[in-house]
Amino acid sequence: MSDVKIFSLKQVTGIIQSKIELQFPSSFWVRAEINRLGHNPHSQHAYPELVEKENGRIVAQMGATLFARTFQAINANFLKVLNEPLKDGINALLHVKIQYSPLYGLSLNVIDIDPTYTLGELERERLETIKKLKSEGIFDTNKKLKQPLVIQRLAIISGEGTQGFSDFISVLKNNEFGYAFYSHVFSAVMQGDAAIESIQKQLRRIERVQKHFDAVIIIRGGGGNVGMTCYNNYHLSRSIALFPLPVFTGIGHSTNEFVADLVAAKTSITPTGIATYLVDRMREIEIPLLNAKEIILREIPERLRSERQIWEEYAFELRSLARLEMNRNREFQDRLAQKMIFKTNKSLSKEHVYQENLLNTITNASKNLLRTEKQTLKMNTDQLVRGSKQLYNIQLQRIESLSETVRLLNPIELLKRGYSITTNERGILKSVKDIKSGEEIITQFQDGSIKSTVN
Repeated sequence: MSDVKIFSLKQVTGIIQSKIELQFPSSFWVRAEINRLGHNPHSQHAYPELVEKENGRIVAQMGATLFARTFQAINANFLKVLNEPLKDGINALLHVKIQYSPLYGLSLNVIDIDPTYTLGELERERLETIKKLKSEGIFDTNKKLKQPLVIQRLAIISGEGTQGFSDFISVLKNNEFGYAFYSHVFSAVMQGDAAIESIQKQLRRIERVQKHFDAVIIIRGGGGNVGMTCYNNYHLSRSIALFPLPVFTGIGHSTNEFVADLVAAKTSITPTGIATYLVDRMREIEIPLLNAKEIILREIPERLRSERQIWEEYAFELRSLARLEMNRNREFQDRLAQKMIFKTNKSLSKEHVYQENLLNTITNASKNLLRTEKQTLKMNTDQLVRGSKQLYNIQLQRIESLSETVRLLNPIELLKRGYSITTNERGILKSVKDIKSGEEIITQFQDGSIKSTVN
């Protein structure tokens, strides 16, 4: 071993250090993914773990150092450009210098990180999410859902106590028209990577009880625009696009719409914008109903008057027809009697010369015949009178029956007999299926009306 050169560990590390410094005398840019940021909250230094992946497998890995002052400057720049802080899992373009420490080994000293490169990567992720959803044919699925006519029962995904949530609830409760909205809050993390699973978890909870709600409201307000890239996430956007209820988003941003906004049935920049939309939608539904109610209340009295006049005309016409029929029967009987008398006298005149010698016989026969005819005439006359009276009574009874029917059809008479009429905003109620829980109804009696709320 006397002829073998032996190096100390310090000498070896020194040689490596000098070789590296000689080979890499200046800084350079490197593209990598920050697998783990490794920020130390006490020292404020960060020790990022940089990796490169191919087909999801790590093919290269190296540690880096990001000193406190540099970290603060880079992080502030990221917040300014991206509205996002430095964090795990982002692709970055780093300005670095290779350093080798005899104590800590080989690492990269981070001098700067270009936020515009990461911004481009985030936009690429956004466009890839949109492309993937469209290729699956589900991008517009939630938009195409048939929305309920009245959207009153709301499942709200939000952070309780935030300014955006308070503003949303205030607009609904204090709307000038007094509309009632019923809501249940499903509390969730609303920004950062944790928001993805948190919001999806609440969507799954709502889906299990979806029959109790008309729509899902995802709102976020306050805290600026930091941590908003989660709303470009494919899995979160897919959950919204495929949700069986209409989803409305008001996640409080002033930049371009996120994918979660694009796939939702309705979106607004602010939570109050969504609340105002819900109130305005109720108003659009109510106005035609109010107009219809006014028309009905205005036309019912006129319709009743018109129907009453028609029935009165029918009754008058029936009376006239009855009188006409009676007069026609009476005239017929008179003409028949006159005709019989005329024929009898004519027959007697003709037979007077021929049967002069039989005058007594003819006279007696004539008297008998006349008496018989008179009796027959009297019987016919009595029968006609009785028939006329009977027909008159029948017609009179029909007229009285029709008059009574007209009177009984009057809604006022129905109320007098103890019935009542129940209405709501849509008109007269004919079935319990037309009534909804919490709805106000009006019951009309003979001497007044009452208002009730259905439980």
